[in-house]
Amino acid sequence: MNDLQEQVNGLSEKIGTLPDNFHTHNGINSKKVAVKDVIKSFIFTTTQLNNYLASNTTNGDEFNYYNSDISEYGKYFRLNKIWTKVGVPDLSGYVPTSRTVNGHALSSNISLTTDDISGLGSVASDNLKDDLSTERSNTLYYSYTSKQVRINRAGTVRVSFAIHSNTNYSAWSCHLRLNGNTIQTIQNTATPYVYTTYTYDVSVGISDTIDVTTDAYTGNCTFYIKDFKVFYDYTTLTDNILIN
Repeated sequence: MNDLQEQVNGLSEKIGTLPDNFHTHNGINSKKVAVKDVIKSFIFTTTQLNNYLASNTTNGDEFNYYNSDISEYGKYFRLNKIWTKVGVPDLSGYVPTSRTVNGHALSSNISLTTDDISGLGSVASDNLKDDLSTERSNTLYYSYTSKQVRINRAGTVRVSFAIHSNTNYSAWSCHLRLNGNTIQTIQNTATPYVYTTYTYDVSVGISDTIDVTTDAYTGNCTFYIKDFKVFYDYTTLTDNILIN
């Protein structure tokens, strides 16, 4: 076999092909016995392979290729003056579609939420999470008017609400509060009877409460709140709406 391989290698160095009386089976050269139209097989160096691919050949030509130590195999086919390599694909860098990421199968595109990433808190965004749309006023029993929600996700949320009064009475104010502590005060300077929307980003911890409340009714001004909304990246956790 060694003498045979030396003969084959010597021929491939000269013309880049096995002689007509040899045929390749799984990388082993053997005598050809009454076989017609056998696909050509070559043992090429990289330079010889590139030279052959650059030569003028007929459409429909095909050949088997082995490197010098028979450790690499490829099949080339020529169509529309272009050689295409047809070989066994290397799938070592791929993962099966049965593999999952946090329960999401890789058989199609997946979308991750903040719940899929451990330790990632909520992120303020334009994704509406809580909608407390009921209009409330402070005229009932001369009390405050308020809206309140308990957030069940730590991170940052975006809060918006609309307020108006029946006068531009400047002594009146509205308060955005976190756990009962005022974090933003809005003085009443808006046009009477016209709702104005305010938006703020608020850092929260798990089970923190956010509310918006007005000063108590004084007989001088009636205050209204509506469309209290909380926005952040969606999560499977549900917030607790305490006052709508």
